[in-house]
Amino acid sequence: VLGLFPALESALAVGQSILETLPGQRLNEEPSVPAAANPGSGQWILDWEGRRTSAEQRLLTAASGYSLEQTVNLIRRQGGFAVAAHVDRRAFGVLGQLGFFPDTPQFLAAEISAAGVARLRKGKLQLEEVRAHDLPLISSSDSHSPEEIARSSTVFRVAEPCLAELVLAIRGIESRRYQIA
Repeated sequence: VLGLFPALESALAVGQSILETLPGQRLNEEPSVPAAANPGSGQWILDWEGRRTSAEQRLLTAASGYSLEQTVNLIRRQGGFAVAAHVDRRAFGVLGQLGFFPDTPQFLAAEISAAGVARLRKGKLQLEEVRAHDLPLISSSDSHSPEEIARSSTVFRVAEPCLAELVLAIRGIESRRYQIA
């Protein structure tokens, strides 16, 4: 689930709530071991220059303690909107995790990966179950490294850069529009 928020504080509050439900683990925090030489050895927190500043002790790949509905409600309580993420992927997405696309909770949109966009353009992406819910499709790069940033994106035509305008564009209200780039 991807949460879109009106302010950084809202996103941080939801993130902290989710983090508190994740299990802890012991990580190799030896700074002399390059992360590239031992991927998965740590969940490093980096500064803007890519230097390690610390390590996250909670297992970020684990499922949170929130159900799908609770997650969406948590996002909404902070004034945000929920997007069903990775609907084109077998793993880590609503459809892949549940095996079906649920009627509830209600999502603002469904997000597909860069690979999904390529398959969609070739006519090889089947999303009938998602389309049956009449959800707009958006895309983002889901970047896990700097090289992956902007491999896929959604361009929004809005009056100003804010969440309210983004929601209007996704819903196609007034002159607001969006398009997968």
